[in-house]
Amino acid sequence: MAIKHDQGKLRMDLIPTAAERAIARALTNGSIKYGDYNYTEGDGLTYSRLYGAARRHLADWWDSNEPDKDSGLSHLDHALACLAMIADLESDKGQYGHLDNRRRRKAKRCTPSTKRTGRGRNKQGKRSRRPSR
Repeated sequence: MAIKHDQGKLRMDLIPTAAERAIARALTNGSIKYGDYNYTEGDGLTYSRLYGAARRHLADWWDSNEPDKDSGLSHLDHALACLAMIADLESDKGQYGHLDNRRRRKAKRCTPSTKRTGRGRNKQGKRSRRPSR
């Protein structure tokens, strides 16, 4: 019996080929229209532009089963390709970190005295007051 020590390695065989083909269709379409790896050329495409495009394509897919008017491809193809481009840029922050223009917000933290635990009580077990209606 053959032995292959690949425990703990990524299971690339689990990626649905339909998703791979969808990304390839959209990237091929983009390559014809804009050139190979255009999203990295010149100033490159910022995360927000790719994120916005992915969200628009997802919304268009959600609202209708009609293909994209420009390409004739599924909006899912384009959304997956946008996410793949973001993942590619994210994988090389040294070269493409300047394209990461996500808005950073400081997370609001609950203090132990105000954190709700459910059932109308705070962390100290005291009943929390709710405004009357």
